[in-house]
Amino acid sequence: MDTFAAIEEGLRHELSRDKRLWMLLEHLTEDEALQLGREAGRAVLAPLMFREMLGEDRFDTSAAARLLQVTRQALHKRAKAGGLLAVPGRGTTWYPAWQFDVDNRKLRPNARSALAAWVEVLGPSFDPETVLAWANSPQPELADDTPADWIQGGGDAEPLIDSARRAARALAA
Repeated sequence: MDTFAAIEEGLRHELSRDKRLWMLLEHLTEDEALQLGREAGRAVLAPLMFREMLGEDRFDTSAAARLLQVTRQALHKRAKAGGLLAVPGRGTTWYPAWQFDVDNRKLRPNARSALAAWVEVLGPSFDPETVLAWANSPQPELADDTPADWIQGGGDAEPLIDSARRAARALAA
């Protein structure tokens, strides 16, 4: 069974659990059904896109606290102040690995600078998923590199900060 067929089978299974659902679907207009299908598609694809942006190379709260040699509470406090990118997940918080210098057990300086630019424009309560999306998208200030790659590669701080400020200002407008 291919992926699309498996998703379709899962939907059919959910619909078979309650006959009233089939009746509701039968009364939709074609436009309503198309809109509902688009919304369902976004709902199905959103977790996949999130996982792709977060990447396999990430730390949960316990691992990030061990890496930085701090308590979980100190890690949370640092993230809440905007000094560390913490992305809420199911049952844990994820910390993208690109922001860490694992060998030296600290946050990469450019990651700190980029996050400071977001805090400068939006305050410490910026949306971490928005920053994650920015970090995984090619940026013109970085010669179309992603901020995550730029940070990991030790690129210059100024273009990274410029990119972060531009993106944050666009959201603030």
